[in-house]
Amino acid sequence: MLGKKKYYYNIKTHQVEEGRQSSWTELMGPYSTREAAEHALDLARERTQAWDAGEQGQAGLDQEAGPEQGGAGLDDTLAPDWGTPPSD
Repeated sequence: MLGKKKYYYNIKTHQVEEGRQSSWTELMGPYSTREAAEHALDLARERTQAWDAGEQGQAGLDQEAGPEQGGAGLDDTLAPDWGTPPSD
């Protein structure tokens, strides 16, 4: 995976970032393409609606798949890249 570009959607600026440039608290992703990152909010909305409708198994909510495969993109190997949450 090294060397592959990753894209993030910044929920504060509403812009796509190439590579993680902002705090993890402001980002959705990573996504494998700029286009996928541009549609991060649409994808999140679709998944939320499907979850609310009880269609979890049919909504591409597989937590093992990354966002580009329709999954939630939860990958423990990415946690170190996210940085440390701010302390209160």
